[in-house]
Amino acid sequence: MRTKEQADHSLPYLIAVALLDGQVMPEQYAPERIERKDVQQEAETWPGSVQTPMDWSAALAKFESLAEAFIPPGPRSRIAAIVADLDRHSVTELMAALAEAGQSFRAPAALLKMRRN
Repeated sequence: MRTKEQADHSLPYLIAVALLDGQVMPEQYAPERIERKDVQQEAETWPGSVQTPMDWSAALAKFESLAEAFIPPGPRSRIAAIVADLDRHSVTELMAALAEAGQSFRAPAALLKMRRN
């Protein structure tokens, strides 16, 4: 990333600069700070970055860990299977799987408790 707007929307940059500087304040968005080698190297080594892409098993594990509290196993598996072989599936198929997941959405108990308060 090279601009304030890119840095502001980059979780790897925000974490890297917070670890290196101990804060994320306006000075961390100065062009000379954004472009410094230390923060650029730190931000670029995160799994999932262009320089360190996730393989399919890591991406699937991340999807499962994020979705398991909200979407039952069946719809989750259908979404994962379509995405794993996206070149052979239509957007319509993916949207249908996502719609099914939306219809079977279940809010975790902690989320429901927060809504009541």
